[in-house]
Amino acid sequence: MGPGYDQGPSCPGNHTSVTFYNVGQGDCSVFETADRRWRAIVDGGTAKAGASHLPHLLSRAPFGLLVATHYDRDHVGGLIKLVRESGRAGIARALLPPVIHPTGDAQRVVGPYGTLVDESVLLADHLAIKSVHDVLAPLDELAGESRGRLREAMADATGGRLRELSIDREPAPSDIRRPGRGAPSKAIRILEREDLPNLLTFLIAARDLRRFIAVDQSFSRYGPSRAILTAAGELSLAVIQVETLDKLIAALKAHGIPWSCQPAPDRVTPSRDAGLAIYHLAPTRRYVKAKASLLPTSWTMLLRVADGVRAPLPSESNRLSHVLVLENLGSVLFTGDAAFATTPTDSMSVGWERIVRKVDLIDVPHHGGRWGEFGGRFLDALLRQPRRPVSVYASVAPRKVKIPGRWFGSFLTALARKRALSAVISNEPGAVAGWSASGASAQDGAGPFRTVIHFDSGVAAVCPASSAPAVRLIPTASPVGRQVVRISPSGDPAEATAGR
Repeated sequence: MGPGYDQGPSCPGNHTSVTFYNVGQGDCSVFETADRRWRAIVDGGTAKAGASHLPHLLSRAPFGLLVATHYDRDHVGGLIKLVRESGRAGIARALLPPVIHPTGDAQRVVGPYGTLVDESVLLADHLAIKSVHDVLAPLDELAGESRGRLREAMADATGGRLRELSIDREPAPSDIRRPGRGAPSKAIRILEREDLPNLLTFLIAARDLRRFIAVDQSFSRYGPSRAILTAAGELSLAVIQVETLDKLIAALKAHGIPWSCQPAPDRVTPSRDAGLAIYHLAPTRRYVKAKASLLPTSWTMLLRVADGVRAPLPSESNRLSHVLVLENLGSVLFTGDAAFATTPTDSMSVGWERIVRKVDLIDVPHHGGRWGEFGGRFLDALLRQPRRPVSVYASVAPRKVKIPGRWFGSFLTALARKRALSAVISNEPGAVAGWSASGASAQDGAGPFRTVIHFDSGVAAVCPASSAPAVRLIPTASPVGRQVVRISPSGDPAEATAGR
């Protein structure tokens, strides 16, 4: 953190503002009302990336709301550290990611007076009263039922050439500590600690297979080996997401911070209040339950590890993300990357299009290149208000990752042609194909350290409190460029000039 970076906890002036913290591979942003009385933090990057911003984030506490949009560590890791450091005085309440229980089990949720509220399939509600071991136990049982099939598949995959297998015995310390490529070592360590032998056996066997493939260059990765490695990857992901969410819940519990993990309402309507309004748009309860019902079948098919079986992956069924719009003298759409990538419209609250039409700033996550069905409907909703200016902040990954890609570029082009696109702001120069960058050069290898954007009458401007001017991305194709406004480095809207 160089000199002159921290120019106060807030963007000066009487306007709604959003601060985007550059965490590289991930997202972290703070929404602040114009009266400076309420703030929300949405995601926190990885633990390592979030640590570099922790002093500034702590200076902005208290936060009225902490939101973890989804379970990926590049969004949740930094929040765990923030909760541990800020405590009850720094966070009023939290909304946890809508991760479904690994096998879709339902858990009775009890209200404050001991009354039954609902049967929840969300992982957070399970972890509130169960240990990591108990949550993963049903998955361990399923893996145990598949040990015989795994043994056959390993023999087929290696042609009988890999003889040192741990499938027929309990894993020994030498199996767990053995170096080599394969299933993430973190998942193996978690399973050893939680005493889940069937899951542990599966991941160790997959690691043995990976090492065998790495040594025998003539060996093909396809057939039974592909099925085994796919299943192991899904198991590892399930184990790590359970442990990551458990750490966040433990930190919240330790400081007595209230939290919830409720789905979005089935229907949402715009508020007439000019003050603060929070719209929770996805995922809805009916959509969550529908996805949970698919998981037992998905795991059963996946753990058969039969060549040719194309099971729907549990991770795809469970990639849910909160979609929120926060409004205060303007609107901002926050979302996790999973929502923009794969969320279909039937996961959204009825009436979400009316809320989206009010949006002034769209926070597009770093995986915004995969729009899917939701992207088209989202764009259609935006274009129904062609004269209302809208700005886009592209939270992108490091340069070595080529995202967002052409789909996001197409989205920007369509938006600029049909609607007043007041600014396109990014923390990564030249990251979007088909658009050229101008403005500040990278400071830390991934763009400006943080970017503050404020709203005056619905027009976004880069605040001078940012450590560096944001990069503006201007479309290279005419006539789109004539409809884009370039915000000056000072952030003064009066100095904005139309791009030609």
